[in-house]
Amino acid sequence: MLSRESQKNLAELIMKIIEGENKVEILRKCLCENYEFSPYVLFKNLCKVYPDSMLPKDIKDFLQQNNEEVSDQDVYLLVRQYSSLQNGRLNEEDFSHFVLTSTNETLPSLVVQRFHVKDLKPGVRFSFISLLKEELRLQREVEASKVKLFQDSDFSLWKAFEHLNSGSKGYISEEDFTDFIQKSGRFIGATDYDALMRRIDLEDDLVISYNEFLEALLPLQIPGPKDKSQNLIEKSEASEKLSIQANKSSDKNSEKPLKKDQFEQSSKDFEEELENQSQKRSQNEEPDHQSNKEDTNPEQDIIDKPLDSEDLENSPRFNNSHEDIDENYESSEKYNSSGKKRQPQRHKTAEIAGKIGELLIVLLDNHRKLEFARQNLAIQDNFSLSQAFKIISKDENEIVSPYEISKFLEELNISCNKDVVLSLVKKLSSKDEPHIGIQELSKLVLPEDEEYRELIQIESDEPISQNTFERFRELWEVVVINEDKIIQVYELIGEINEEEAKEVFAIIDTDDDGEVNSEDLKHFLKNHGRNVSEKDRRSFIKSCSGESDTIYFGDFKKLLSLS
Repeated sequence: MLSRESQKNLAELIMKIIEGENKVEILRKCLCENYEFSPYVLFKNLCKVYPDSMLPKDIKDFLQQNNEEVSDQDVYLLVRQYSSLQNGRLNEEDFSHFVLTSTNETLPSLVVQRFHVKDLKPGVRFSFISLLKEELRLQREVEASKVKLFQDSDFSLWKAFEHLNSGSKGYISEEDFTDFIQKSGRFIGATDYDALMRRIDLEDDLVISYNEFLEALLPLQIPGPKDKSQNLIEKSEASEKLSIQANKSSDKNSEKPLKKDQFEQSSKDFEEELENQSQKRSQNEEPDHQSNKEDTNPEQDIIDKPLDSEDLENSPRFNNSHEDIDENYESSEKYNSSGKKRQPQRHKTAEIAGKIGELLIVLLDNHRKLEFARQNLAIQDNFSLSQAFKIISKDENEIVSPYEISKFLEELNISCNKDVVLSLVKKLSSKDEPHIGIQELSKLVLPEDEEYRELIQIESDEPISQNTFERFRELWEVVVINEDKIIQVYELIGEINEEEAKEVFAIIDTDDDGEVNSEDLKHFLKNHGRNVSEKDRRSFIKSCSGESDTIYFGDFKKLLSLS
């Protein structure tokens, strides 16, 4: 049951989205009604780095040139709202969705045919700045309301969705939203509901699924240990064990900085761990297509009490109007040794698949945030890898230890415990040694986008400016936050045993060929409310499989920390 305080905060958030979108839409109309406005001309005028893509930096520079200050996060939130590919950029179509009115069917078609417009007029500039300021204000307020919502110890996304999802039909309808808002003492009409749908309805079907609900309410950063334990993404009510794990993680984050001798001991332990894992990898080089181990009993590995069958049957996981659950959630091992069709534990498998789907979404979001920070750093004029490494390595050695990285992060006022540092070093180290050189730093800094990658200098004698240093610090802050989240993600995934992992792998492997390719991943993520670009999918697969184009079950086990 959602508490009264959570209901009040959720209603305020919904109303803030509706009222803000209505104000933004009015300003869109004002801009479109200006005969001198052409979205194409405005788009080209703002694109400074690339001719066909608008970066957050382009928007920020435009506002600064017009004496308007804005934070990097606010601009990022705006781009994330309208970027169809979620790649940190706006193409011309994305930009049109932002600036063209949605409530007048005729006006947009007239606006795009204004071929007489050749440059940006002062009146258009003023109207566009007003639109930008209102959109940025809305993004700030909504983000603050999301954080406030998650700071309530009673709140969870699943409870909130079930509270609005009347009749357990698997989605939230207009009637559900209207009734919920009326109980809070407010009223919304059809126009208000349309405004809400323009913001959060990803599938354009005028109802909100759980995954759309999750996407709409999750803040950029869930309040961490200083505010409350991060146990808020779980769907089910059976989350006591996961909450304990999150609290343990919070205790780790509150540790005092390690002394040098303690950190060196941790590094030695880490070296032994790397050596053991290296030996395991050499024994398990081939993809794990077959498994002769005895089947484990999934029921023995689960301590939490699951939702009863009636609750699960009525939940959105099994009442998705867009998918056939019977078909998609069938186990990979369809037949037993006697030739009879095995009956999978559909409810349990689907619940685990939903958990893995959400965790993959978190990982993908982390990936996009990191790439955004990398690109923001790459466009700085005087950034170079050599100068960046000198900032970390005080004594100008060719390598830096985990202890030195920890001290560097302390100087940047970035709180971080030893587990995060060691996990980060483990991922970056090219050798079985817990050290980082300039080659390893390049893995952290270089964007995946080739156009941005080419902007970064390897060697330079020019010192890094203060503004570039701030971008470098922001990159490290994103890296640390992401790594901390990933550690927590793997702790949650650790509750899944190998038999359950096989069944989820079979769900993702839609063509049943024993491997997951880009199309398989696309289908799985789409079922969980995400349209991910081909580029992002391939990048994720390579990060899991070691530069391969497919993920085998052995790779999948490593992803879930089962091997």
